[in-house]
Amino acid sequence: MQIPHTGESLSFAELDARAESVAAALSAFLTGPDQVVAVAMSQDNWQIVASHLGILKAGGTVMFLDTTLPDALVTHMLNDTQPVVILTRGQDKFRDQPTLDVLTLPERMPRRDRRLGWTTPRSALRPSFTRAAPLGCPRESSARTQVT
Repeated sequence: MQIPHTGESLSFAELDARAESVAAALSAFLTGPDQVVAVAMSQDNWQIVASHLGILKAGGTVMFLDTTLPDALVTHMLNDTQPVVILTRGQDKFRDQPTLDVLTLPERMPRRDRRLGWTTPRSALRPSFTRAAPLGCPRESSARTQVT
C-alpha cells in the first residue's frame, strides 16, 4: 500500500501487523461486537487504513469523524453514536472523550483474544440481514396472505 501525498508505503503484512496492534489496543474499550469506534484523523496516511482495519478486526463499528465539519454537527454525531473511544493521530485528547493516539501504539502488541470480534462470517452478516424493513418503518405481519 502506498500513500501518494506522503510517500509512505507498507506491505500488506506490515499493514496487517499495524491493524492487529490497533485491534489489540481497542480490546480494553470494546466489550462486545458493534460498539462504535470513531476515527478523527486526516485521510492522507496509512494510520487511518490500519485504524479502520483494526476496528473491524476487533469487532467494532467504524465511524469517520470529519473534523472540518461544523462543531455542532460533530457534537451531534458524537452524541448520536456514543463511541466507546476515538482514535486520533497525534492527539491525546478529543473533546473530553476517551481517546487513543495511534502514533503512540507499539509496532507489535501482544496477541489478542480473537473471540471478542466476529467469530464466523455468518455472525458478521447477521446484523445486516435481520431487519426486513428500514429502521422507523413498521414491519408487515410475518403471516403470509394466500391469494385465491
